[in-house]
Amino acid sequence: MPGSVERQITEIKPGSPVFPMFMADGFFVSRMLPKRLGKAELPILPPLGFDTSLPDLAADRVKQTLADHGWNETDSHLLLAAHGSAKGPKAAESAFAFQKALSKRFHTLEISVGFVEEPPFIADAGKDLPPQSLCLPFFALEGDHCRQDIPEALEEAGFSGSTLPPIGTWNKTAKLVADALTRGL
Repeated sequence: MPGSVERQITEIKPGSPVFPMFMADGFFVSRMLPKRLGKAELPILPPLGFDTSLPDLAADRVKQTLADHGWNETDSHLLLAAHGSAKGPKAAESAFAFQKALSKRFHTLEISVGFVEEPPFIADAGKDLPPQSLCLPFFALEGDHCRQDIPEALEEAGFSGSTLPPIGTWNKTAKLVADALTRGL
């Protein structure tokens, strides 16, 4: 929202950390946010997608969801649905780094990645997956990508599994953000 960051700066105590609710350190986080903060003395923390406790949080949620469905890890699949970007590699790099970190928390669960804005697209990555598949939106908020683009791509793929809410909307993610802000002080 134009001017919203600049308005908030006037109400924030200098030295207060800024926590970017983004999954990557792409264009907005690395270039636009510092520019919009201007000379304000507000340190920028790593974005949500880079928080070191996020893979554990996601693994716990995926394991619980598999158990709730009565699915075992060996016969299941996890599709990480991410934004990607036609403008640069940072969004994809973030998603692949998260995939790698998340895969270390499982023994046999296969994890693939599909993107909204670049190949491999979600519709392609979601094809021919087993019925015991979960889609995990690697998003901070539930915007149009999560409400429209991902469901449409999964439908196009013939995906018959279950879709989790975006990571940033989970109740436990709020504590993760609060902990990061506390550490940032």
